[in-house]
Amino acid sequence: MNGARVVSGKRMTVDEVYSIISQDIEFYAKSNGGVTISGGEPLLQAGFCIELAKKCFDNNITVIIDTAGDVPFDKFEKIIPFVDCFYFDLKGDIEEYKQIGANGRRIYDNLSRLSAVSKTVARIPVIPGFNNNNKIMDGLAEFLSGINIYETHLLPFHRLGSGKYKALGLKYDFENCVPESNESMECFVEIFVNKNIKTVLV
Repeated sequence: MNGARVVSGKRMTVDEVYSIISQDIEFYAKSNGGVTISGGEPLLQAGFCIELAKKCFDNNITVIIDTAGDVPFDKFEKIIPFVDCFYFDLKGDIEEYKQIGANGRRIYDNLSRLSAVSKTVARIPVIPGFNNNNKIMDGLAEFLSGINIYETHLLPFHRLGSGKYKALGLKYDFENCVPESNESMECFVEIFVNKNIKTVLV
């Protein structure tokens, strides 16, 4: 029917998801691989994630949580025992987070607290027209240099999410954005390295 909703996912229990994960246990063992729980924001479904992470932990499967960090810290506290590493998305300073409707203060506080008690990697997507300048990158590097971050990943912008907007009938504001050149990305990496932060261009 024209205009009808299209189902692009399905509800699954923890056991159903784990049954799929467990099919590759031998591969994880040989490759030192494991499971990444991501989203959207996975910790908006914290109960499910905790159960799944614990089930993996109990069966010696490593777990990474890929988070944007804008959730109450108690969501992290409950899952930390079952997680090997957190990938923590960091986009800009507190004022920039206001522009996208996020709670920058909570995100920064969560990252500080989480990195103090768990292996945490800061992942910074370099977004044209939003955070792709030396001032912002220097501010991020300054903040990260003062906490116990394991390492930082800089990710060039891509348009892989554009299909989701199209499926929802929404305008994709970054449709015509061009990713940073390799030279620019290397310059940003140098900002972090100069503050003694282990930094990888992904």
